[in-house]
Parts: sequence; C-alpha cells; structure tokens
Amino acid sequence: IIYCKKGQKTQYPLEYNIWEKKPSIKVNLSDNSLNYKNVRMVVKIKKNQANPSTKKFHSPWLIYPTSWKTFPNIISKFSGTSKYSGKAGITTWMNSVFYVKIIQKYPDGKVLIENLGNIGKIKVTIRKAKIEPDLLFPLLRGRDVGIWEAKHSENIYIIVTNNINRKPIPLKKMQREYPLTLAYLSKFEKELKTRSGYKKYFKGKGPYYAIYNVDNLIFRPYRIFWSEMGDFGSVVINIINDPFLGEKLPMTNNKNMYIPFVKED
Repeated sequence: IIYCKKGQKTQYPLEYNIWEKKPSIKVNLSDNSLNYKNVRMVVKIKKNQANPSTKKFHSPWLIYPTSWKTFPNIISKFSGTSKYSGKAGITTWMNSVFYVKIIQKYPDGKVLIENLGNIGKIKVTIRKAKIEPDLLFPLLRGRDVGIWEAKHSENIYIIVTNNINRKPIPLKKMQREYPLTLAYLSKFEKELKTRSGYKKYFKGKGPYYAIYNVDNLIFRPYRIFWSEMGDFGSVVINIINDPFLGEKLPMTNNKNMYIPFVKED
C-alpha cells in the first residue's frame, strides 16, 4: 500500500516495509478471518528504504535495507554514465530458417544441416541441406549464458548472412562463394520476404536473406555476454573449438546483450 499526496515533493529516503510470511509457518494469509494480531505472529517485517539512483529527482529508485546506512554513499561513487554500452545480439525475424543443427561433416569440409523449423513464432518446413561451413557459427541463446559460464550444449548454429558493415552479403558473392548456402535459403525465399523486420529495415528490397544487428563489433574476439532476462550473470566469450567447424567465434541472438573488446585485458 502506498499513500501519495498531490502537490507535495517526495521526501527521501522513502521508508517502506515488506511483510513476508515466516518460512516455518503454514498459514493462508488470504484467509479473511485472520486479524492483525494473528497476521503479526506469522510474518516478519523487513524495513527498507528507497532513494533516487542518480542526482536527478525522478530517476529510478535504489532500494535497500534500512540497516545499510552507508549504501547510498557507496553506490553513488559507481553511478553515472558508463563508457561501455551493451548491444543486442543478432535478430533474424525467422529463427526457424536461420537456426540449424549440424548432422554430419563431409570430407570436403562441407556440412549437412537441418533447420529448426518448429521454433519461433513462424514455423517452416524442416529441410536437410549440404552447405558451406563459412557462414555457420555456434549460437549461444539466453538459456545458454549464466554466471561465469556459457554452454553451447544443444548443437544449435546460426547462418550469418550479413557482412561486418551491417549490409547483407551481395547476391553475386553468395552465388560465387556460398552457392549451397544460397540454395538452402532460396527454399524459403517466399517466407523470408514476409518478415516484419525485412519490410521495416530493408523496405522489402535487397537480398531476401538479410538479417539484423550484425556489424564489426559482434565479430570482436572478446565479448561479455549476459542474458536480458532473469538474474544477471555475465561471461566472457571468445573463440571456441567446435567439433564440426573447428575454431569459430560463437554468435548470440537478441535475447542476449554483449559488450565487445579487441583485447582480452
């Protein structure tokens, strides 16, 4: 319950209490027959405070236990604008085409893939195809990234069809250097042209296989990854030794954020 009075400035720190049921007590707190005395016997009250997170009066609140007397002064030393900014991972708008599993590797280095046609909002036909390995990268999704660790455990890869300049690889180059990959993507040309992001950012023009959030930064050798959802946990990612692709830099999707670095230190 919060009480507000119109026309008066909020006084900080703002004190408030959190009522929590004692873990050892079994009682239904929604029972209307409980009176105040009964409730006080089965709950513990945590005294908390809230303060603006910056010097701006309307900035988001920092919340902390009242007993942490020096917390606002300590945290203020680390607040402000960071010289680093997080970037979202790759967006395809049709993961069911660009997310694949590798079934086998051929002696000539090419691989047999199968798309994850049943994932995402838009389902497509599941197909197998032999393609070049060049545009394939191990994919780390939100569920693969945790505190100090990341696991490429589900054998999922992403086909990256854009250059480091954000633009899709030209059609002529695809025909010349990656004809098998192009042949696979062409099976989904009709569906790929209907993608909302393709229509919005590429105006429905240019290569139908264009994707988003690909530039030189995502190809930096060292990147800090963290999931946009759930508890915060970060991990440093660099080149891994993949059983199908050899040494390869993992990519991430738009469910993860990352900060790129050129050097490890």
